[in-house]
Amino acid sequence: MASRIQNQIEEFLKGFHDLIPQNLIQIFDSHELELLISGLPTIDIDDLKENTEYNQYTENSEIIKWFWEILEDMD
Repeated sequence: MASRIQNQIEEFLKGFHDLIPQNLIQIFDSHELELLISGLPTIDIDDLKENTEYNQYTENSEIIKWFWEILEDMD
């Protein structure tokens, strides 16, 4: 299968390495690279709340309270 899409893989890597040079990315293994690109598989809502900076709102604004309620209800 890889040989069938070799051209696409090479073009993707050219574009990827234009953004992030190979010498900077090669220090990461595949799991570390996935974490850098995608982040953690679960979202810690409490951590997100603690580290949120509000602009023109406060944590006590009604819309902000609704936002956190909706996020907490999601799985």
